[in-house]
Amino acid sequence: MAHADVGDLRLRIVDSETFPLDERSGYVVRPIAGRLLAVLYRDELVGRMLTMSLLERAHADSLGLPDDAMMRSALDNVSDHAVESLEVIQVTDKCRIFVFQDEDSVLSGRMLDLPSLLATVEDQLSKESRASAEIGPHGVLVALPRQTLLMVFIVDGGELIPGAATLAANAAAHFDDDDEEAVSPWLYWVVGDEVEEMLYDVDDEGDVTEMGLPDALMALVPA
Repeated sequence: MAHADVGDLRLRIVDSETFPLDERSGYVVRPIAGRLLAVLYRDELVGRMLTMSLLERAHADSLGLPDDAMMRSALDNVSDHAVESLEVIQVTDKCRIFVFQDEDSVLSGRMLDLPSLLATVEDQLSKESRASAEIGPHGVLVALPRQTLLMVFIVDGGELIPGAATLAANAAAHFDDDDEEAVSPWLYWVVGDEVEEMLYDVDDEGDVTEMGLPDALMALVPA
């Protein structure tokens, strides 16, 4: 069976609260962490408007591919796409946050393929920033407050506490629950194919007062 039409598949991350449970069985949907869901879709032109069309389960089954393969194809389809804007926030001499933003593109799904995303900006980075962008065994902390905004801190490329706190503060500052492009205010620890939600608290000034670090990262916290 031919699979030519997987070339237009895309993947985005959504809040499960925006996708009722009784509707999910009709589409290709996968839980990621916390309330996050990965969904497959296509961009369709309706009149002069580009709209999102979720991949229906019946159509997906007709392609003859497992969900894993379709999701991998959807990530591969955008893996080399350059992002409109990259900002590097220097927290300390050895700690940087990478802020990807593209008002014309969905970035949320790219949290599941961070090596490819970072590879698209390698030539734009200074020597010091490239060192902070190397994903090591402790993975990456990610914030995705909006579909068009993705913020990344590579754990082994910097100091954990200032990096995580700065990432959380920026996530909180850029999340608006009333925004139709909103995804999540929380952080996500991504290690290979595993994703774990990470909660935090902020005070009225927007400063992080508490973070729920995963147990596996606690060994990196100075005594």
